[in-house]
Amino acid sequence: MHTAMRLHAQGWNSVYLPKVLSRGLVPASLGAFYSQQLKWSRGAFDLLIRVYPRLFPRFSWRQRLHYLLLPLYFLSGVVTLIDIAVPTLALVTTTFPWRVGLGEFTLHILPFTALTLLIRLCAQRWLREPHEAGLHLAGGILRVGSWWVYALGWFYALINIKVPYIPTPKEGRPATEWKISLPNILTAVVLIGAAKYGRGLSLTPATQFMSVLVLFNAAILLAAVAMAQHGILESILRTAAGARPLRRLLLLADRWRGQLGRQLVEGLRPAAGRFAIGLVSLYCVALVGLHSYQNHYIALERQWWPTQPDASLHLGQLVALPTASTPPPSDSTALVALDMPATVTPAQLQALKQTLAARRGATLLNWELKPGNRVNLQQIKQLELDKLKFPVLLRPVLYTSSASEFVHDWQQLVQQVRNLGGPRLIWVWTPPQDESLKAYFPGINYVDWIAVDGRNTPATPAEWYNPVRAQLAPSIEMHSKPVLLLMASAEKAKVVPKQLSESFPEVKAVIFDQVQTSVSQTKQVSFLEH
Repeated sequence: MHTAMRLHAQGWNSVYLPKVLSRGLVPASLGAFYSQQLKWSRGAFDLLIRVYPRLFPRFSWRQRLHYLLLPLYFLSGVVTLIDIAVPTLALVTTTFPWRVGLGEFTLHILPFTALTLLIRLCAQRWLREPHEAGLHLAGGILRVGSWWVYALGWFYALINIKVPYIPTPKEGRPATEWKISLPNILTAVVLIGAAKYGRGLSLTPATQFMSVLVLFNAAILLAAVAMAQHGILESILRTAAGARPLRRLLLLADRWRGQLGRQLVEGLRPAAGRFAIGLVSLYCVALVGLHSYQNHYIALERQWWPTQPDASLHLGQLVALPTASTPPPSDSTALVALDMPATVTPAQLQALKQTLAARRGATLLNWELKPGNRVNLQQIKQLELDKLKFPVLLRPVLYTSSASEFVHDWQQLVQQVRNLGGPRLIWVWTPPQDESLKAYFPGINYVDWIAVDGRNTPATPAEWYNPVRAQLAPSIEMHSKPVLLLMASAEKAKVVPKQLSESFPEVKAVIFDQVQTSVSQTKQVSFLEH
């Protein structure tokens, strides 16, 4: 490649001769293959970084494009590293880079996958041997399994580490190569561990989706490891060949696989260009339709921000429960908090039900459970939350005598409400005290939001929230949850939303108490019957 670059830079022309003049041998082992790929990738990146810029002015535009794209094949190592790292970090930190539904993801990934296949099939028109055509799945698995070799070649080129030239062995006996497969084995173990750890923290659709991605990557890496164990594979094939029915079955499967691959290539390749144009056209039409759908329902979807917190800071107010003499909040789309008394009368329950039905935005429902009172689940059922079109955040206030009792009662309450059926409520947990937050945390599957109550303190928000924040940050379970702050109405004039968002990016909502009453929390006896 270096020689060709210098010749083209000096004005020489070259002609491609599609004729096999000499046949070569492939590396005899995985170690030899990795050694060869390390030399090639390091050399290609070195030419791109150091030689290409120097010869760039002397190239034609076609040559500039050719020598820019040619080394990028080996960049697949860095791309695979990103593919491995992103879902793994998302599972470990419970922070997801892209929140999208399965349908929308499928809309984006299927055309990309199909176009990749069509490009591969179209490129096979230059193959000289008919039997070389096919899907080349084994080659794709081997390329993914070489990710760390290509990434190492890229790194060596960046810091200018030389790779000695050693001729690649082309002969040898099949061997079992575990040591050279260790990077892929260890990476697969980390991926499987991340999937198990992430699913233990949360079973949300985003977690499930990321788990599928990491397990898919782990399966490809383990397949590449299995392909490298030539000694074991040869022994298995020799044993299988000894059994006559199994040998026939293996030969039939191999013949069927080859025929299917060739038929697919021969059928799609002549029309690959037309298929690609049609696919891109359909994709564009689908995108326009999706955009129109989102714009049509954007006002409705924005009201569901509590289920998928965005970058905005949402401000709301705590108002008195409407009665016959006090009308509901005038702005039905703003975030509103309402108190459900511990002992609620039928008239109060009916007023609360009517207020929720009239709402056109998210509602925070504070539910105070007095010590010794049994949980009246029928009150929640009578609100008919399953008929509401907008989210309800439920913030129970529990009174217990210990952290273990608090966690048990919270989990039992959540499970009881879930057993009622209906909509999935958004559970808001308020730490019952400023210390030992982790001991009182009910678990990531029982909490959706964290509320911090600063209404009964004369200190500034930074003074009363920072100590709590210092306990939330080290915990993977707690720091992944959005935070809601409860403030006195007098603080509203002092709050600058932009500054608050920059100082505390995890804070996604602030409620100002217009009623000037807050639910106190003291250590009392359990409210649930055990």
